[in-house]
Amino acid sequence: MPKKQSTASKKARTDAQQGAKFTTAHREHSQAQGVHAPRTQCASSREEYLNELWDANDVPEMAKVCLYELADGFPPDHYWMDCTVTYSMEALADTVGLDEEAVEFSIDIAEELGWIKDRTDTSLTLRYPQQDLEMWVAYLREMESPMTDPARYEEKKKRLAAEVASLRGDPKITAQLLRDTARSLGYM
Repeated sequence: MPKKQSTASKKARTDAQQGAKFTTAHREHSQAQGVHAPRTQCASSREEYLNELWDANDVPEMAKVCLYELADGFPPDHYWMDCTVTYSMEALADTVGLDEEAVEFSIDIAEELGWIKDRTDTSLTLRYPQQDLEMWVAYLREMESPMTDPARYEEKKKRLAAEVASLRGDPKITAQLLRDTARSLGYM
């Protein structure tokens, strides 16, 4: 966490501790203070999103093309990454030149990988995967006493380590292992 935070960040953090969503609270407090990015930053947000998307090796090409098209829905005054856009599966399929089912699969993949969230039949929110991860990790680290029962916590931590060591020392056949083997042999 930075040493000096904006008033909007402080208020949003307090709201988040009381159960509100940090990003939503921060956006609301920033807007209430009249904090708006210049129009040029909107293009930058979209460009940063597309740049990150292009470099994402785990996102199939068809999903990237669908997300690229959806990124055109960024509002001109948008300055925050979580961006809700409206869409229709039929129109998106027509616009990108894919079958509707291929678009549906592509959107499912993007959602599973964390590139979109809050999906409905007519809208979804574009985001970076794990975009809030550093914030939540920082909050966890800053907690003064996160453990209510240190002995129980240590016991669970040791049991986890022991079970993983057992699995790695005497591997079992798992669905993941079967998929990986089939993929390495060219069956998938």
